[in-house]
Amino acid sequence: MNAEHPFGKSKAAYFTRFGFSLDAHVVLLEALLAHPDSNQIIAVQENNFGTKSIVQCTLRTPDGRDPCIRSVWFLEKGSKLQRLVTAYPATE
Repeated sequence: MNAEHPFGKSKAAYFTRFGFSLDAHVVLLEALLAHPDSNQIIAVQENNFGTKSIVQCTLRTPDGRDPCIRSVWFLEKGSKLQRLVTAYPATE
């Protein structure tokens, strides 16, 4: 959510348009963590380090418009905890 970051500012602007803010960053975190619970995994890729999963569609937003996004998760081999890698607007 850094509007000044050279690579992240477009994502910050995108999420801000739907009511998320830096002042209440926990709201975005909670929405992203809930994203896999109510959406479909559209791709899974395994490699020597672990498993990457891509989840697509509805993100619950403060303004209620709930856009379709993709969130990317990684489960490292030997771990039980998936990590959020990135999230971005779905274009398809």
